[in-house]
Amino acid sequence: MRNDLSTIATGLRNDAEIESRQNVERTAQQSSRSAEAGREDEVRENQSQIQSMQTQRRQLQQDAQQTDQAIRQLQNRNNRLQSSGSDLDRGTTLDLLAQ
Repeated sequence: MRNDLSTIATGLRNDAEIESRQNVERTAQQSSRSAEAGREDEVRENQSQIQSMQTQRRQLQQDAQQTDQAIRQLQNRNNRLQSSGSDLDRGTTLDLLAQ
């Protein structure tokens, strides 16, 4: 009887150790899956932010090009005004001298 009880106790301890190892393995696998899912979520979120920022950058580049064009147009207009103003001044001076 004592041998039987000892054998049963040893078997129960072995079963408990096996179950404990299985629980640890399951927990580790679940933790690993959770970490992977978290990384995948972060990658998707980062990708979404990247696309949004690229869209913003393109819009800002277009705005900058339009601003540069407006600046050039104003500079050209000023140059024409200054140049035609100088022509008028010369013409007025010549008119005054001719009188």
